[in-house]
Amino acid sequence: MRRLSFYLICLFLCLESFKAQAAFDSSDIYDESKAVQPEVIHENVGPCFYYYGASPADLINYESCKGYSLSNGLNHWKDTPMDEQGEVPINYYGYPGFFIRTHMDLSRVGTTGDGWITLGRWHEQSINSSKVCPPEDFPFHTHGRDVDGDGEIDQCYNPEDLAKERIIVSDNICWKEGAPIVSTPSTSDEDAIKAAASSALEALNSLDSDMVNPEAAVDKSRLDGIAQSFSLSGYQDPDFHILASLIVVAH
Repeated sequence: MRRLSFYLICLFLCLESFKAQAAFDSSDIYDESKAVQPEVIHENVGPCFYYYGASPADLINYESCKGYSLSNGLNHWKDTPMDEQGEVPINYYGYPGFFIRTHMDLSRVGTTGDGWITLGRWHEQSINSSKVCPPEDFPFHTHGRDVDGDGEIDQCYNPEDLAKERIIVSDNICWKEGAPIVSTPSTSDEDAIKAAASSALEALNSLDSDMVNPEAAVDKSRLDGIAQSFSLSGYQDPDFHILASLIVVAH
């Protein structure tokens, strides 16, 4: 019976692939009952002042400013041996911040002094809030969706929960000009396959002899029911004879 189910599903896939493609709306892939809220992250940002060249134009967080200042500063002082990096907390007109510094290797430079060079300065100015996926409690919900078009994530989904779109199979070896377009099944196609196979199998348990000779069947309405389960017009549909022959062979 498992082998029969396999043949039925394969056959339905073949028949459905040669029918007109249904229009697909990308919103159909989302089942909102499976969505979770994104995590909201708050981040302190402020201006970053680099003392030996151009400074970043946007407000950024401290770690980004520190990385920018050290990367450019060490390149600027590349001919001076350095042995340490550091930071000094500051209060810039009421805003907390840091001086970003590097230290010369005095044993190799041959100079006096404390050896510290201030590369840049950063201070807090505002707080940025952003929404991200996945939230902490749902690590597999990595797919974000912007529902209202404001550029921010409103829902997070597990990619495994997203419905599948029909994808046209472009096989130049098998496909010939004028032949019907073949596609992989969408999620709704797969649901239809399962329902059709289940319905057909229930009817087939008592219809073995009718499938051998459909024209001599006493209850042709039941054969029509099987055909219609596979989107055929009835047992007289030319494709139904293919279906019947495969069912008989499989059974």
